[in-house]
Amino acid sequence: MLKLVFNLVLRILDFFLPKKNMVCFYITPRTFWDANQQILYAKLKGRHKVIVVDGNYIGGTRFLNTIMSIWNLSRSKIVIFDHSIPFGLIASNHVMVNVWHGSPIKNIRFLCNNRFDEKFLLEQSKRTHYLASASNYDALLMSSALNVPYFNVTKFGLPRNDYLTCTKNELIDLDLYDEVQVVESKTKKYSKVALFAPTYRGDSHTKNDPAEFTEKQLLILEKYLIRTNTLLFVRLHKFSSINRNNGILNISNVIDASDYKNPMILLRYTDLLITDYSSIWIDFLLLKKPIIIYTPDIDVYTQNHGFIFDFEESIPCSPLTSFDSLIDNLDVALNSKVVSERQNYFYERYHASKSHSSSDELIELILR
Repeated sequence: MLKLVFNLVLRILDFFLPKKNMVCFYITPRTFWDANQQILYAKLKGRHKVIVVDGNYIGGTRFLNTIMSIWNLSRSKIVIFDHSIPFGLIASNHVMVNVWHGSPIKNIRFLCNNRFDEKFLLEQSKRTHYLASASNYDALLMSSALNVPYFNVTKFGLPRNDYLTCTKNELIDLDLYDEVQVVESKTKKYSKVALFAPTYRGDSHTKNDPAEFTEKQLLILEKYLIRTNTLLFVRLHKFSSINRNNGILNISNVIDASDYKNPMILLRYTDLLITDYSSIWIDFLLLKKPIIIYTPDIDVYTQNHGFIFDFEESIPCSPLTSFDSLIDNLDVALNSKVVSERQNYFYERYHASKSHSSSDELIELILR
């Protein structure tokens, strides 16, 4: 009921109020803004009128904040979002830019419409004037998954990837939460840094544990990390949580990085990425460092989510399906000086058309 009232009031004000030359960053409820939004905000804030509307603080007893959110949304000419946008906004009154938060490997949105209301999907697609993607190939998948015309999908790289390719001084200037200093202080005493970044299981409401290990496995992992002086960051998806019986965050040389605001900064200081069905490895390709795909629950995940194409053909290395194989491959991966031909192939697939500054190019496109 509150959502209906919010969107009704928003639609009325949006119809009557003139638009200001202002950029609004809209954060979808139950999420935190992605690094795509962060870098655009960091670059725009000093030279353009910008405002952030956080959907997590709309509704309930937050009456004043809700009214201000409606006002700012309806007054902004440009709205940048990365999940979904309120359907009370009138599409023709704004330039709406969906920077999303990854590249589709598994089925999402229109490719798994049994998990979404059809009206919701159609309302979102018609309110998307521009959609960001990593490359020509990625644009084809994004266009299909979000039902946005291919010619409205940008193909010069994701804005957040500039965090991985910019200079150190530029990185510090673009770091909204001073996380460069935090990550450097955490990593400086270790020889190597690995990041374990699994995606969520189930649906976005169940908060399942994506990192289940036995006590014996954790003991083996801890001994390995200590012996090699390796730090393991663990970063969970925002729709996941660690089971209280899972001790991975309690062993030596492990740091929970789930609350870090910008995963791109973590990637920049990572020597080895360990992930699963997440597309975070696509960002990491830019750094030309080794990747491990660890999928012990591949059969269950495939049944619950499914993939656009054959999973093994869609990733830059063969997946490891057992803990023993993961441990056996850690040494080789952490000490590798070059990446495989297959990883280079995927680099070309996803980053061959990347602009020198994807964020600057997107800003130029939406402001012109």
